[in-house]
Amino acid sequence: MTVETHLDPVQDAQGRSTLGYRISNHIDIRSIAAAVAEAHTIPSGAKHCLIRSTVDIWVNPDGTAAVPAADVTDGSASYYIPVDVAELIEVDDMTTLSIISDYDGLVMLAFYK
Repeated sequence: MTVETHLDPVQDAQGRSTLGYRISNHIDIRSIAAAVAEAHTIPSGAKHCLIRSTVDIWVNPDGTAAVPAADVTDGSASYYIPVDVAELIEVDDMTTLSIISDYDGLVMLAFYK
């Protein structure tokens, strides 16, 4: 399925520009198991992904996501997204996104043009 939904600029009550999220025509759900990295393929036409999960997650676009157990100082660390935070990331230069958590949970990935 090709991503067809756009992110639309809107104004908040104070007149500031912000992004409004329409429900995407391409939403995937990943059921992740604790400590098992999942590689999710970015769909054709996607430029942005809104990610929200039922557990804390770590994501990595360049390799396999990992929950850090020590310092990572070479720039290869995974990006942390706390539970119940909706995080918008650019994915137009990615082919996959690796996801991992310390816990079993669900991850929603809504893709936009």
